[in-house]
Amino acid sequence: MADAREGGRWGLTDHVDIPKGTHAVDRMLGLLQPLGIPARADLQLFLSPSAHHEAKLWREARSLSPGGYHVLAPTTRGAAKRWPLERWVELGQAIGGPCVVVGSPADRPTLVALANALGSSAHLAAGAVSLGGTMGLVAGATRLVGLDSAPLHMASGFGVAALGLFGPTDPALTGPWRGAGASIRPAGVPSHVRYRHTDDRWMRQLSVDMVFDRLEEIPMTPRRLWLGSGSPQRRAMLQEAGYAATARPPHLDDGQLTPGDVGPEEWTLALACWKARAVAESLRAEGARGVVLAGDTVCTHQGEVLGKPRDRDHARVMLRAFRGATHPVVTGVCLIDLDRDEEQSFVDVARVQWGSVPDEAIESYLQNDGWKGRAGGYNLADRINDGWDIACEGDPTTVMGLPLQRLGPMLAGMALAPSKENNP
Repeated sequence: MADAREGGRWGLTDHVDIPKGTHAVDRMLGLLQPLGIPARADLQLFLSPSAHHEAKLWREARSLSPGGYHVLAPTTRGAAKRWPLERWVELGQAIGGPCVVVGSPADRPTLVALANALGSSAHLAAGAVSLGGTMGLVAGATRLVGLDSAPLHMASGFGVAALGLFGPTDPALTGPWRGAGASIRPAGVPSHVRYRHTDDRWMRQLSVDMVFDRLEEIPMTPRRLWLGSGSPQRRAMLQEAGYAATARPPHLDDGQLTPGDVGPEEWTLALACWKARAVAESLRAEGARGVVLAGDTVCTHQGEVLGKPRDRDHARVMLRAFRGATHPVVTGVCLIDLDRDEEQSFVDVARVQWGSVPDEAIESYLQNDGWKGRAGGYNLADRINDGWDIACEGDPTTVMGLPLQRLGPMLAGMALAPSKENNP
């Protein structure tokens, strides 16, 4: 940059050597080096609360839901980078579902023509929402198809599945950054082509079938699941069930709280909702999307609510009290859909029957940290695998902290399906 023309070398103090072929984003990040600013590889975009709200209202007015539409971004600066309008029409018809058309208000005549040609399946956002609102609509898309322009890069920043159509410009330089999307470009485009000095001959080499087939190869944007807990066990349970969850502990200390006269079902549900709402509030402030999941589990014994043991001695008292008796385990769960502003919650109860467990087995168990952070001081699966005389009536995962038998269908209703890729 210190070698720039127009006198740039007089105003700049550092020469930054950027290798040829470096992506535009990496090129910009490289300029941070002489300033001593570390360049992050996990950069992402976030929505402001106002942008989120604007996009939400716009979708609701058209009966659109997050993850339920494609975005088409058919315009860009420079005629050579544009794909013929009639092919956008054919592509929209091939997609077959709701499509949101975005672009600059300056290109509104072209965008109106596309929306009119697609009929009731198209929703024209250009000129109807702000730039922030456009970002919100892109962030909520199941997939985006665009040219070498801002909406394509918005999609990359939000982690939305996207396909970029390229001709005279090189996707290795200005395409989706670091695998955040895909691109398609005709074979044989000369490296010396400059889009300002050519026509759309290269873009016309992309047929509708080529673009649609490539689009179908791109998985739809997955919804993000936020786990409002620091529990390694709950996160492991979700992973084993095929759900990739991002841990986001609520930073709330519920250890100092007592249920008082509140029953175990009301208590666990209240704590689960408290945690989920705290996490949802912080995520909304960042403009994040997805679903927040939080839970709380307690055991009850002789009418007393037992949470996590305070220390080893407390765990010993709990474990000895369980022997030769059956005690209920109650788990409350709260789910908050950040995109739809919906909350769902439920309570599930299982009963655990204890037989005779020798003092020696309990003392041996207490020597490690397996009792820490566990309601009642034990993990059901671990104790059964270790040969303890314990049986469960109901969903065992309720005892372990997440009632997956009931939770699975609810997550499916929020467009969160398990994946074999998430299950090692």
